[in-house]
Amino acid sequence: ASEQLTSIFDGGDAFVEGPLPDDWGVWVSALVPLVDPRTGKVLAVFGLDVDARDWWWGVAARAGLPVGLMLALLVSLLMSVSLARSRAIARRREHQLAESRKKYRHLFESAQDGIVIIRGELIEFVNPAIAGILGFWIHEIEGRPFTDFICDEDRETVLQQRRLAFVEGEKNTNYEFRAVTCGGDLRWLHVTSRLIEWEGAPASLNFVRDTTDRRQAEIKSDKLQAQLLQAQKMEAVGRLAGGVAHDYNNMLSVIIGYAELALDKVAEDDPLHADLAEIITAANRSTDITRQQLAFARRQTVSPKVIDLNDTVEGMLRMLRRLIGEDIDLQW
Repeated sequence: ASEQLTSIFDGGDAFVEGPLPDDWGVWVSALVPLVDPRTGKVLAVFGLDVDARDWWWGVAARAGLPVGLMLALLVSLLMSVSLARSRAIARRREHQLAESRKKYRHLFESAQDGIVIIRGELIEFVNPAIAGILGFWIHEIEGRPFTDFICDEDRETVLQQRRLAFVEGEKNTNYEFRAVTCGGDLRWLHVTSRLIEWEGAPASLNFVRDTTDRRQAEIKSDKLQAQLLQAQKMEAVGRLAGGVAHDYNNMLSVIIGYAELALDKVAEDDPLHADLAEIITAANRSTDITRQQLAFARRQTVSPKVIDLNDTVEGMLRMLRRLIGEDIDLQW
């Protein structure tokens, strides 16, 4: 007995080997135990040799149909899963695109700065902020040339900036111009422009901010600055005039003093007496003028007293006529 037979009789295990080639062909050999159902002992061994060539064809013939069906089912399942996944991805993308468009539209409509998309010479899109700045409805702006809303004096400036962007390739430009509103008023606008692609064609995305209030504030500030500088100049001139008048008043005091001393030494019938009296009168009049100048320059404390208003104003007329110039007529 061979080793395989001994093993089968002792253990009851079947033995299969092959396919093995020999002089007559390729064979698959099998040894199967025949067991007594009452005692469980191996009574005999059934041996079988099968021509492997016919055996492989039989296996292939019997397994081909279920394997083919299995493969077809698997391919169909994979295609179904792939199609379902593609549809789910497409639905998710459509939903994301719709949400994205909704968000961008909300941003455009709620933006405080104006947003304008210009393609060629025409305005393709504007947001409500632009309509609020210009005073037009949105449908009255879209589809029109952008030059319709630009002040004539600033049109060439805007066109030059657009040439810089589209011809020389500057992607971002900043400039200011005056826009014409629905009522014909002019509003200063600051524009930040950027090149984009809109529906397959080059266009510009423009962010617009109304700077009219800032411009007016700057103009007002410049005027106030000029007035301040003029006031400072006048203050400096007043201080200079006050200083000169103060020194002049001191010299007049000396003149009056010496003239009065000389007058006391001359007899009244002497012709020199009248000349000295005129000198004292003129000096006193000059003293009054310098006192007025010091009062205007705030270099002399004003002492209130009862006056004749007519005489006081009439005494100031000569000085005032010199100050106001020839283009102003002073009537008294």
